Amino acid sequence: MKGLFIRDYYTLKAYMKQCFLVTAGVVLVAVLFFISSRHGNIAKAIVSMEQEGETTAKEFYALIKVSVNMILLIPLAYMGTGITCFHADEEAHFSKVLYSLPVTDKEIVGSRYLSNLFFAVVSLVGAILAGICVCLTSDYFKVTEIMGNIITIFSLLLIYTSANLVLAYLVGYKIAGNIMVGILMGIWILCIPLVAQLSEEKMMKLVRELPSLMQEKCGIFLLVAIGVCVISYFVSLRIVEKKGGVA
Repeated sequence: MKGLFIRDYYTLKAYMKQCFLVTAGVVLVAVLFFISSRHGNIAKAIVSMEQEGETTAKEFYALIKVSVNMILLIPLAYMGTGITCFHADEEAHFSKVLYSLPVTDKEIVGSRYLSNLFFAVVSLVGAILAGICVCLTSDYFKVTEIMGNIITIFSLLLIYTSANLVLAYLVGYKIAGNIMVGILMGIWILCIPLVAQLSEEKMMKLVRELPSLMQEKCGIFLLVAIGVCVISYFVSLRIVEKKGGVA
């Protein structure tokens, strides 16, 4: 199992370097954003809005928070790259070698989940480091607020990754990717009419309250994500055992 994990690690090594470079870029962009909000053009815009009315300024602050939160979540996008291990296996015809080795199905599936979780944690650490740097350079955010938002999105992406792994073992990683993209597009299409029905006042209220809601419920999201991941592992193991080999 250790050897399989090391193989996946070297497959994902280049993506890890990219993740840390992206994290550094995210920190730089966020810091420059806040410098501008204090001394640059954004600061001038805030002063102008405050002169026009307090509500406008509050709305602008809320949009700033949402925008920066979205920027800080960019490193988490690398969580999904763990699925590329299946592509590497296919390119190298590794399955022929794999089942000549003294490893069990449990070790094969376990190592793949372990490598994906490892990369997910690397992505999480990158996002957290970016969040801490932002907190050190800004008075707009609290550490607990940013950490709560990051953990919530991490949990949702962990659920997505777990479902993707199950489908990869069931129907192959290519079809699994298409299915997951289709599901995401379906959710997006369903959400568009709901958002379009909201008035401007309700929309701004949602923008202001959503980060706080994510912070409060982050523990629940994380527990659900861990549960889904564990169930996903056992389902994937059952699929592999039933097929007599990795899909």
